[in-house]
Amino acid sequence: MRPSKVTPLERKPKIESNEESSQNGLSSEEKSPKAELPVDGPLEQVPPEIKPPEKSEPPPAEPPEISPKDVIHLHPNAHSLEKKIREKIEREERKLSEIAVSILIWGPSPDSEGPFARLRIEIREELQRMGHLPAFSEEYVVKGKYSTKIQQSIHAPLFDLIFSIPCSYGAIAEIHDFMQDPRLNKKMIIFIDATFDYGYSFQSIKAMATQGSYSAIPYNGEAELHLIKTAVYETVRIERELKYLNRGK
Repeated sequence: MRPSKVTPLERKPKIESNEESSQNGLSSEEKSPKAELPVDGPLEQVPPEIKPPEKSEPPPAEPPEISPKDVIHLHPNAHSLEKKIREKIEREERKLSEIAVSILIWGPSPDSEGPFARLRIEIREELQRMGHLPAFSEEYVVKGKYSTKIQQSIHAPLFDLIFSIPCSYGAIAEIHDFMQDPRLNKKMIIFIDATFDYGYSFQSIKAMATQGSYSAIPYNGEAELHLIKTAVYETVRIERELKYLNRGK
């Protein structure tokens, strides 16, 4: 007969009784301490862990701009010549900035009150700051010597530019006395208020303005007085450059 196969018995965990545990010197309470119950009151909240922000890598720096001087290695003689050219450019630009333009500014009396009288004064002050010669006809007319029209006809042709800012029907009508004078009309710039668009004087001034004679620039009342300033300063700048180009001719 074959001996029967004996399978090993599985050992079961031994459960100690209270008596055995007491005999070992430890009570069940000491072996497995009980979790303490929370006391009455709000629970203490543990703040969440704050992670430091991740450091982002800076974007790659753009390559510096390279000028032709950085690329071309000039011969000492060429470098000396280039330096002289730059000095001449600076000298000529300085000469240009020193050229003065003579300007007549016609309009309401500077002693009167109103936006157009202040406009004449502001334009004159700014042109003086630029190094030019702005003037009012009132400064050259002598009362009782000759008629105002004759005196204006004498001194007006001596100026490079004439800006007229009429602000009334009568002032617009006076422009007709000068806009057909060939000594004056090519240097006249007339600013006409569109408020007077329906008047005969306004229509005739606008119709007779041509490239070969005076210029007529419309604007819409006091709200666009800044356009007059812009046009005056730009025209004077161009005149200064023309005087530089035509010097000695």
